[in-house]
Amino acid sequence: MSKTIYAKCGFVCSSCAAYKDNVKNKKQRQRGSEAWKKFYGFKLKPENMYCDGCQVPDEKNKSKLMKYMRTCPIRVCAFKNKIKTCAHCSEYRQCMYNLVIFYSGVDRKSVEKRVGALISDRDYHDFVEPFENHKHLRKIRSSIKKKDIKKPAPVEVKPKVTPFPEKLRGSKKQMAAYKKLHTVLAKIAAMTGKTYGQEAVLKKRRERLFKMLWTFGCYGQFKKKPRAHLYLDGSTYLNQKITGHYGTVINYCKTLKTFGVNCKIIPRIKKGWLTPMGWLRSKSKREKQAPWYMTISFGQKAGGTVGVKFLKTNVTKLKKKHGKRGIRYLMNARMI
Repeated sequence: MSKTIYAKCGFVCSSCAAYKDNVKNKKQRQRGSEAWKKFYGFKLKPENMYCDGCQVPDEKNKSKLMKYMRTCPIRVCAFKNKIKTCAHCSEYRQCMYNLVIFYSGVDRKSVEKRVGALISDRDYHDFVEPFENHKHLRKIRSSIKKKDIKKPAPVEVKPKVTPFPEKLRGSKKQMAAYKKLHTVLAKIAAMTGKTYGQEAVLKKRRERLFKMLWTFGCYGQFKKKPRAHLYLDGSTYLNQKITGHYGTVINYCKTLKTFGVNCKIIPRIKKGWLTPMGWLRSKSKREKQAPWYMTISFGQKAGGTVGVKFLKTNVTKLKKKHGKRGIRYLMNARMI
């Protein structure tokens, strides 16, 4: 029986459809290419189905998937810290959501939901089970000794937060709301990681959260009912190139909710507003506009109605003064 080879993130390299030992003929490469497109929407030509494995260093790796592997924050983090897998790291439990599951985890149920049909046991074994990394990492973690767990080098990231402007004027109620909004922006800016991998993922999350707020501020329409909110058309959102994957957007909405910001995706039609792979559609069969829209409202924790109004006012001023660079100032919690 061949040895099981795990990737840094917990994928099983030795069972992967692109692993060098599993692509010895054209038929194997073709089957793997078709399966990846069907189950994950990942398009890779059969001739490019070749990988030496995640554990092989870049300088020795002849994989045709290197352009993806080089940018994987989990792999880069593990190599930087000379750690075999995430399960061998002292930050493993902290990373399980922030990195391993949020970034790359899959399971049979999620894949079947994505393709809209049950998958055979053979396809599950060949194309899904090898990527159930959270399950594999738990197995590895339970089998290793305490001495095998290594502490990664810390990463210090000092968020740049502009202090609340004391020159800002408004009523007592308005000033209280402005300060709450500033606190929300400052907390998002302070979402930093302890390790290279955590910081790489959280940096992208910070950037996208701020870009979502910037987009609502630039293009959102203020509406009073049923609750004060900013309305954003789906097509306008997609044009900003933030992310069009429904599951990812929902995760960002959940993060915003912890700060008192309620962001929702609302379908205009019952079916067909998502692609089979879970991407938000840019238009429907009957209409040219996106078959969904977004809203954002603030709870009292984020400044309520006054806060959501001021988000739009502040973003409008930043854009007028700094143009596209204005988002950089918003990311520092700048208020003018």
